Amino acid sequence: MSLKKHYKFNRKKSIKQYIKLIILVILMAAVLPTFLRYAYIGMSDATTSTALFSVKVNDTLITNETETAGEIGLLNVKDSTPKIDSGDTCYFEITIDPTATEVSISYSILVNLQSSSNLPEGTVIEKYEKYIYENNTETLDSTTNLNTSSANISEDVLLQNTKTALSSTSKVKYKFFCKIPFPIDIVKDTAYTVTPNISVEQYISQ
Repeated sequence: MSLKKHYKFNRKKSIKQYIKLIILVILMAAVLPTFLRYAYIGMSDATTSTALFSVKVNDTLITNETETAGEIGLLNVKDSTPKIDSGDTCYFEITIDPTATEVSISYSILVNLQSSSNLPEGTVIEKYEKYIYENNTETLDSTTNLNTSSANISEDVLLQNTKTALSSTSKVKYKFFCKIPFPIDIVKDTAYTVTPNISVEQYISQ
């Protein structure tokens, strides 16, 4: 083989190697961000996560793992106004919206009318309804009867392996119905409120 032919052969071989190397770099650039995004899953320390954690409670972003949702006003079932009297049934709502979140989460809602509301003594939570969303349509999912002064709800919302964020169906609303005792003295035009405790954290499977 002449020197000229040998040189051409080696040059073609080198070009092929460079092409393979370039293809490999492109593939790594495409796959690496996804790998890094989910590499934290299974770690016990959620603070090392690089994925987005964004959960809204009643349209307010939860910045800590545990905090109150603030005061929520109660409305009369009859006309959806804050005018509530003895013997009335009233309600309040809590919406959990983690649709922008890129990790599986766990949340809990604790409502205690005796310690975290200004409702009259003897008021009970008759029931709560859970609503789910699909294509921005609200649908009743379940009803839980209680007839007690407190409610404790815990749920896990899991991220599918093929998704980069939780789907719109992960948004839920809880509607609590409270019964004012009768007869009882009611101060006219009282604004009744309840302050539930909301806990939201990254879900780590055991």
